[in-house]
Amino acid sequence: MTRLLLALFVQLNSVAALQQRSDCVVECAHLESHRAYEACVAECAKQPRKDNVPDVADYPAPPSNVSIDTAVVIDNGKFLETTVTWTAAKGKLAAFVNELSRSSTTARADASKNCPTAERELSDPARTGFYLRYSAVGEQCQRDFAGYFASNIGPNERTHPIPLLFNNHPLVINHDCEYRLQMHSKPYPYGDAAYTTVQNHKVPHCIDEYCACSGEPHCSHCMLHTQPGAHRTQDS
Repeated sequence: MTRLLLALFVQLNSVAALQQRSDCVVECAHLESHRAYEACVAECAKQPRKDNVPDVADYPAPPSNVSIDTAVVIDNGKFLETTVTWTAAKGKLAAFVNELSRSSTTARADASKNCPTAERELSDPARTGFYLRYSAVGEQCQRDFAGYFASNIGPNERTHPIPLLFNNHPLVINHDCEYRLQMHSKPYPYGDAAYTTVQNHKVPHCIDEYCACSGEPHCSHCMLHTQPGAHRTQDS
C-alpha cells in the first residue's frame, strides 16, 4: 500500500497543470520563464486563496486525446461532416492510477485491492457533462460557418458530430478552411486555461479523392461548396 501511494505521489508532476489553482495561474501568468512560473505557482499554492472560488482540484479534468476528423458524406448529394472524439480521466485519483498503469499493468489491480475507496472515486461524480465550441478561423471561412456550441453533452459521451444546422443557420465545412475547437468538462473554473482543451483543425484540400473545386483542373472528383441539404454536384 505504501509503495503504491509513493508511486502515485511521484506521478503528481505529470498532471501538475491540472492541480494549479486558478488564482495562482493568474498571479504568475506574467512570468516568461517556465521554471519561474512553476516556482511562483508552487509558492502561491501555500497561501490561502484571495477569492471565494473553490480550488481547481475540485473540478473534473478536461477532455484529452482529442481527435477531429472530417469525412465526405453522400446523402442526396455530397458534403463534409466533422466529428470530434475524446477521452476523459474519470477523476483526480483516476488520473494518477491511469498514469501509473502505463508503466505497471498491475497498478490498477493493486489500487483496487489495497484501496477499496479507489473504485468509488473512479466513477467521478463531479463531472456533469462537457461543453464544446467549434468556430471557423478567418473571415472567408466564417461566411459559411457562423459558429457552433453545445453545452449539454452528457458525461459519458466521447464523440460529438458537428451538425449541419445551428440556430437556423447552415454550418458548411469547407476544404482548406481552419477550425478551432474549445472543450472543457462541467463544472469548470471559468477562465482557467489549465482546464480547457484547445485544438485547431484544417480540413485537407482533398478527402477521399474529393477536392475543392477552385484551381484544381486535374482532380478526379470536385466538390462544390453549397449549403447542407442542397444538392451537391460532382465534376469529372
